[in-house]
This record gives sequence, structure tokens and C-alpha cells, in this order.
Amino acid sequence: MADFSLNNPGMFKVHVLLALVLVWPFAARAQTQTLTLQGRVRAQDGLESEPFRLLVALMRDNPLAWVKVCGAERVSVGKRPFDDAIPFARTLIETAPDRVLWGTDFPHPNISKDMPNDGGLVDLMFRFCPDETLRKRLLVDNPARLYDFT
Repeated sequence: MADFSLNNPGMFKVHVLLALVLVWPFAARAQTQTLTLQGRVRAQDGLESEPFRLLVALMRDNPLAWVKVCGAERVSVGKRPFDDAIPFARTLIETAPDRVLWGTDFPHPNISKDMPNDGGLVDLMFRFCPDETLRKRLLVDNPARLYDFT
């Protein structure tokens, strides 16, 4: 039986590329689109992987695309503290600092690896976004704009 799950690296790439292909046309119609969990990229594939390069290009080129830099436990190949996810979050924050959000992703559905500690995820966020001004965008300003908190 074929493995169509996200655990299959080949299928994972298909899932990410399909998500990006589906988001791009909608964003062209002036509809904001938000990708979560950093697009579900895999740290083991590196910053130069095709799915991550496409995600960075989408964030760079499309002002209607937003991304949540959460889900480090899903991006990481290791165990806590999921440090290998840091370069991905940093790159996305640097690419589109006005269109990134963060959250713990609680209650962490469908985790098959190391269940994260939410306090540890907060600590991790401070490591990949050490600048106070950027953190305010990530945690306050950007969500207020995206969700129209007025």
C-alpha cells in the first residue's frame, strides 16, 4: 500500500508544493492567505530545499501571504529544544517581518515525536526573534492587523 502520509518525504514535498500552488492563485484575487507551521518544511532538508525556497519566494513576492512561525516541533528532526527550526523561523521573519505571526500551536494535535513544552516554545521564540521590536510585530502588531483587532 502506498504511503501518502506526511511522514513520507516524497509525499511531504507534494503536500507543501500543492499547498503553495493552491495559495498563490487565491492570493492574486486580493484574499489574504495564512500558512501555518512554517509551511511544514523539514529542517533535515535545509534552508535551500525547494519547498522552503518557494515559501520564502511567496512571502517575499506576495503581500497577501502570511505565515505562522510556529510548529518548531514539526519542523525539527530532533528533540526539544528544537533548535534546528530556528534558521527557518529567522528567515521567514527577515523576509516578511510585517506578515508573520507566532503561537505555541497548543494543544499540538497529531504529534508523533517529542511532545513540546509550551514554556520551552516561548523560550525558543525568544531565540529566533531576539529583537524586541520584531517580537512586538510577531506577537501584537501583525495579529492585530491580520485579524482586524480594533
